[in-house]
Amino acid sequence: MNADALIGTVLGTCTLQRLVGQGGMGAVFLAQQSRPRRQVAVKVLLPMTPLSPNQLVAFLERFRRETDAAASLEHPNITPVHEYGEQDGLAYLVMPYISGGTLRDELEREGPLHLGQVANYLEQIAAALDFAHDHGVIHRDIKPTNFLIRVERGAPKNARAYLANIFPQGRPHLLLADFGLAAFYRSGRSLHRSVGTPLYMAPEQFDDPSLATSVHVGPSADQYALAVMIYQLVTGRAVFEGTAVQLLHHHHHTPPEHPSTYNLSLPRELDEVFLRALAKKPEQRYPSIIAFAQAYDAALQLALQARGTQEIQRSYRCNTTIESGEITKEKTAKAFTINKQRDLATFPLPAVHNAVIKNPKQVVAYSTVSSQVVMLDQPVGPRRQSISPTKGRAVADQSAVLSGIPTLPSLRRVLPTRILQIPLLLAVILIGFIFLLFLAIGLITTMLILWHGH
Repeated sequence: MNADALIGTVLGTCTLQRLVGQGGMGAVFLAQQSRPRRQVAVKVLLPMTPLSPNQLVAFLERFRRETDAAASLEHPNITPVHEYGEQDGLAYLVMPYISGGTLRDELEREGPLHLGQVANYLEQIAAALDFAHDHGVIHRDIKPTNFLIRVERGAPKNARAYLANIFPQGRPHLLLADFGLAAFYRSGRSLHRSVGTPLYMAPEQFDDPSLATSVHVGPSADQYALAVMIYQLVTGRAVFEGTAVQLLHHHHHTPPEHPSTYNLSLPRELDEVFLRALAKKPEQRYPSIIAFAQAYDAALQLALQARGTQEIQRSYRCNTTIESGEITKEKTAKAFTINKQRDLATFPLPAVHNAVIKNPKQVVAYSTVSSQVVMLDQPVGPRRQSISPTKGRAVADQSAVLSGIPTLPSLRRVLPTRILQIPLLLAVILIGFIFLLFLAIGLITTMLILWHGH
């Protein structure tokens, strides 16, 4: 039957409005429920290929098993079942309508996901599957399309602080759906052969349970499939690819590549976590699916702390280098200035041990051995005083006394400048005085000459 032909059909209290998706054994519709009045999702058993009566009975049994498994598990991360019914040869299942899409939709839209985001998803998924395992149910079909996303606005209770930065628009809440392949593994029944999606199936799910070499399918099969899915979320690709036959061989015999090979930003600490969860033998994997999630989180936190320490050290080294460069530049500039001043305003003086001040205006220096260079801009610092055996008091620092003496080069540069700074009026008067002086000298000389002639 064509799924679109069912639009408008009333099943129980629900009217089918729109086809949302379709799989191998059923179709999901958006429907309007009359009592209570709300929008719901209705999954209708609708095989895509014609089935024999025996096959139809098997599919119906599988559909009922999904209802029983989902209804027996009340958990925040497991899709609840509102209603189950059979009408006009159609079996249907009523569930909440989740408009946020699936993990596969997000993976196709975003590509490899943020490691913190994946850690949050893994925490939710592991909690749901661990709850199911505690109740004797294994899902056997873990894959991105079976996880619905509902965005929760506001800060959830007991949420980690970093989630607000990863999910600024709201925290995604995952809901595990599609328990059509679920099995009660504690019932002692042999599970069906090759049940699941080959891309995510554990090696033991490919085994024929009738063979003596087959491995019993238990909760570790969900752990293997979850590790494949998380591997895909962080790298953007599955662990193995190929046909069903090729995948059977790979899952049994081919060692998986390290996920950091495909995602260079992935910490190497997570490689070992994935490799253990993807072990070929169930007993080599983590003892529980919660242990796998905890190992992932611990490795991620350890890697982030190590990277944070490296970033701090790198930043410190960078800042130290910059500061050293600035200090070096400052010292170089200062030395250049000092050397330039030394070249322009210094002169050699004899070394002086003691200088006696007779009066503030007269300085007598007693020369001894070697010559030193005294800088006019050299700061005067406190030094030990020594008293001369002669009369008067000793000077503590010879540079303090001698730095006040003007140098000849400095006088040559300063005097012309000082002259140019004389006011204009005073310069005119001075020039006029000099002119009158020369004029008077000339008159006197003329009079003397005339007087000497007479």
